[in-house]
Amino acid sequence: MITKVPELLTLEDYVEVYVENNIQWIVNEYKFDLGKAETRLEIVNGLLKALTEIDKIIATIKQAESEAKAVQTLTTLGYSQEQAKAITDMRLGKLAHLEGVALEKEAANLEDIKKKCAALIESENAQKKEFLSRLGEFVKKYGYDRHTQITQIEATPDEEKEVVNVEPEQCIVVLSQSGYSIN
Repeated sequence: MITKVPELLTLEDYVEVYVENNIQWIVNEYKFDLGKAETRLEIVNGLLKALTEIDKIIATIKQAESEAKAVQTLTTLGYSQEQAKAITDMRLGKLAHLEGVALEKEAANLEDIKKKCAALIESENAQKKEFLSRLGEFVKKYGYDRHTQITQIEATPDEEKEVVNVEPEQCIVVLSQSGYSIN
């Protein structure tokens, strides 16, 4: 429906374009959230894995000549580049006292977010439902009651308005070059 050529739209076409555009924005928003959740989940999974091998990780980081070498060594141990970077960016004291329960809760929360985002991206019905929900919130926030009343009034022949007849009159109109009229 959306074209790059200007065209005259009916009200129905306008509403259809509006709905399609908003649904596309919702899908894009959920795709962005899905990407963020996947990236963070990868890091959290790496931290959980590092928690099980904490002594080996600390020794590896201490023995490395630089942060880049530590990242490289961690990648050879099976961590992704992002996971290794997140581990080396943490202070050793914080790495040693990582709370596994908090990381597991965060991982479970991120999995739920991924499922929700993927479900919405896959289902047109879910997209429409989300659009209607947002539209309802918008109406609640910015909507107001109607200020005018619509009533049905029937006119009777007795109440007809007086018709004023205007008789035509002859006149001459002259326009100057600057656009002024002279009567």
